[in-house]
Amino acid sequence: IHRCGHCVAPGICFESVQPSHVAAAVDGGATLYAASVAKSASAMAEAHRHYAAMARRHAIPIVVSNAVGTHEGFTSGGRSAAWDGAGRLVGSLAAADPGELIVTL
Repeated sequence: IHRCGHCVAPGICFESVQPSHVAAAVDGGATLYAASVAKSASAMAEAHRHYAAMARRHAIPIVVSNAVGTHEGFTSGGRSAAWDGAGRLVGSLAAADPGELIVTL
């Protein structure tokens, strides 16, 4: 997917936390990795560490959008976020608040 001067590689929940998926995206020419997930608060804490490490390792910005609230007995942990190509967190939403995260990468 080409948007805003980037070749965007999409990832979904499980595959986005597999290091090989991000690596394959970069090998395929991706310049931005975008993941959509439904993770609990504790899983999202680990995901933040993972995405920061992947951004740093592959020198690629990464954005992740997580669900917020409870649905069918599962509570999502929010904290949608973005990291630059150095793995620095450039923006994050709160755990319980839905919203839009707008960053410049």
